Parts: sequence; C-alpha cells; structure tokens
Amino acid sequence: MKGDDSTILKEEPPEAEQLFEWISLAMLDSPRIRIDDAIDPFLSRYTIPQSEAENEDMNSESASTELVRLRWRAFISPKALTTLWVEVSKAVDTSWFAMGVSCFSGGPYLLLQNSEKLVHEWESQK
Repeated sequence: MKGDDSTILKEEPPEAEQLFEWISLAMLDSPRIRIDDAIDPFLSRYTIPQSEAENEDMNSESASTELVRLRWRAFISPKALTTLWVEVSKAVDTSWFAMGVSCFSGGPYLLLQNSEKLVHEWESQK
C-alpha cells in the first residue's frame, strides 16, 4: 500500500482471540459490549476483555469510549478498499481501527491497526 507505513504482524498476541471476538461483536452492534449491558449471566457468560494493567490492578475498570461503526454492503474494488484503508489510517493517527471484508473467493478477513501502526490480520475459513 503506497503511503502507508503499517506493518503486518505474522504472530498473534496472546489476547488475540479475545480481541477478535470483541471486534466481531462490535461489528454486529451487539449489546454485550456496551457499558450498560445487564444480561443475566445465566444467558451469556461473555465478559469484556481486560488489559494487562487492568488485570494487575483489580480495582480498575474498563474505560468506555465512543465507537464509530461504518457498514458498507455493496461491491467495492480492491483499489477503492486500499484507498479507504490508507485514508482511515491517516485520519485515526493516534488511535486504532478495524476493517472486516468478505469476498467471493476465499474467506472473510478482519484487519486491526493499532496506534503504533501494527496490523493484526485474521482470515476465517469458509
């Protein structure tokens, strides 16, 4: 990608599975990730992942922030998708973002770019 200085990570961090699950729930606009979710624990055992600092300090709580979710359900060319990735990467310079993409051939992909411009990639099997 021209103009993008991100790095794709080949190894997943230990908490990658929890992160993938949380991003997937965010993309579905699930109420399970909302700060005011009051589901009966008998019906759902899901809990929001904690950071390492939060795990060490038992008194700390997860921070809540606004989440922007953009959903596009139409054909998009690979060039347009690459341009979108680069532009969003520039716009959220000090934050993170994720992009989920499905295609006709191959499985769906989920990409996460963190604030350090490192990119985590997950490819799901069909």
